[in-house]
This record gives sequence, C-alpha cells and structure tokens, in this order.
Amino acid sequence: MVDHLPMVIHLSETQIRTLEQVRAVHDGTQALEFSAAADAHARCEWIASVLNRFRYGQLRRVDRGLLLRYLRRFGGFSRAHVTRLVLRWLDGSNLTIPKRKAPPNAFARRYTEAELDTLAEIEHGVRPALGAGHCSCTATHVSDLRR
Repeated sequence: MVDHLPMVIHLSETQIRTLEQVRAVHDGTQALEFSAAADAHARCEWIASVLNRFRYGQLRRVDRGLLLRYLRRFGGFSRAHVTRLVLRWLDGSNLTIPKRKAPPNAFARRYTEAELDTLAEIEHGVRPALGAGHCSCTATHVSDLRR
C-alpha cells in the first residue's frame, strides 16, 4: 500500500492570485514564503494590496470570509481590526492611521513653580486636620514633581 502525501508547493505571497490558492494556504496544503511587515503601516498597505488583487468588493460572501481569515492570519491584526480596515477600504479611505498629535487644548505636561507651591500649601493645610498618625504622600509627590 502506497501512502501519498499531499504535494507542497512553495509560493511567495504575491504569487497567490486565486481563491483556491488562498484556501490551500489557509488549509495548510500549500506552503507560503511570507515575510512579515515590520510595522503596522506596512501591514495596512499589504492588506490594501490583497483586497485590490482579489477585488474584495465583488466577491461572494463565502469568499470574502475566506479572504478575511487569510488577512487575519498573515496580517497580525485581530478580527475586529481587520473588519475595520476592510470597511475603511470599501469606503475608499486610507487604511493607515496617521500619528495623533496632542490636541491644542491638552492639559499642561508640567507644573509651574506657582502651582507646585499651591499644592504644597494645600498639603500642609490638610495634614494637621487629618491627625498625627496620617501618612501624607503628597509632600513626596510635590517634591517629585519639582524634578
């Protein structure tokens, strides 16, 4: 009796052009040479290229599910994140998320000397009212903030 092993074909990711190849890679019957992207921006670009290559918007529901599982497996994003990226792609939006800057009305990052003095005064005014056994951590925090 001869036992036949499944044939393993090595492909680079860009050579995958059909849904049958995606299914074979997902099932593990086809080997895939794949180098993971270094950052999220490159992974988002890869997802957009795969969606374009397979014309995701024109696929049947079963095939869209297969492609989503493929993107999850090799993209390194969660199911919810892949879904959000695909929805953004369908809307024609950019998949990459720009780095967010602090809003113009953000809280101050450092205390001024006047603010530190006010904090110290409040701390000294509260401590006697609390009693001698109370351990005040505010004084150490105020001195840490002055550094």
